[in-house]
Amino acid sequence: MRELGLLSSFKTAATRGPLPFKSPRPGRLQTRQPDTDTCPPESPRRTCDKIRQFNDLEKFFQFKNVKNEHKVLVAESLLEGRAKIWANSVTRAFTDFKAFREAFLQEFYSIPIRVRLKNQWLSRRYRYTDGSMLEYFYKQLRAALHFEPELNKYEINYSIIQQFPVRVREATASVDYTDVNSIAQALSRLDGVQRDRDFYKKRNAWGNDY
Repeated sequence: MRELGLLSSFKTAATRGPLPFKSPRPGRLQTRQPDTDTCPPESPRRTCDKIRQFNDLEKFFQFKNVKNEHKVLVAESLLEGRAKIWANSVTRAFTDFKAFREAFLQEFYSIPIRVRLKNQWLSRRYRYTDGSMLEYFYKQLRAALHFEPELNKYEINYSIIQQFPVRVREATASVDYTDVNSIAQALSRLDGVQRDRDFYKKRNAWGNDY
């Protein structure tokens, strides 16, 4: 749903032409999220937000076949905050969106930041407070899709499974790590087993109260 909302906003912006260009404020590409405003500019969550924005833009460009010479102006018009200030200062130096994107990544997603984000992602461990195992898997999967350079499917899925307890790793050892659906089904079954255990544990605790 979020992607469809972005595409709708981008469609409105692109049909108006490269100049003048004004996009409705609610549809602009956000560089500050309400739940991350208190984070420092270099925080992992805010950095990932910027990478997602460019990924969304590129999907839109492909979907609407936006001409290359218009892409930089569209991107600049949809950015906000520090990213927009940066874009305004460098836009005239770029006519190619690919070069603009590379400069953007160098500014907001430098190699040290990339290494730190990947290491933090790899070092995470699933905890019961993270919710269901399936939810955790998808959350980590979404985060990994924005790494630069990209990781292959097997490496991403295998790394996430290693973040679960031993019993989960053993239960999913025979699963094809290149198949997200197979992993999701296995984790969903394990979540069901865990829910049953929690239920019987609570029921036994209630019985001991009488």
